[in-house]
Amino acid sequence: MNRNYSTIAQRSSSVLATNNVLRNTYMLLSLTLLFSGLTAGLSMFLNMPPMTYLISVISGMVIAMFVLPRFAHSTAGIGIVFLITGLLGFGLGPMLTMYASLPNGGNIITLSLGGTG
Repeated sequence: MNRNYSTIAQRSSSVLATNNVLRNTYMLLSLTLLFSGLTAGLSMFLNMPPMTYLISVISGMVIAMFVLPRFAHSTAGIGIVFLITGLLGFGLGPMLTMYASLPNGGNIITLSLGGTG
């Protein structure tokens, strides 16, 4: 009887730990998506030129390939992930500005945001 109780307690503890990891992962994913949206809005507000997309995406990919692996197992890695998603969002600003100028462009952007969210 005692052995069964300890097995159940271990499984319950393992399930709770898994749930915490999943909750934290999805929370960070949501925060990075929100941050990317904010930087895209900032880029639209500043009316950045189209070349911003290319510069931001290349910068984000270089950071992801060469800087992020060095900090993958530290808390600084979270900041670097936010930097990368911020750059990618900032690069989307000129593209979103172009879509917003189209007829029904606001609906296109809203639909894609809802689908992504």
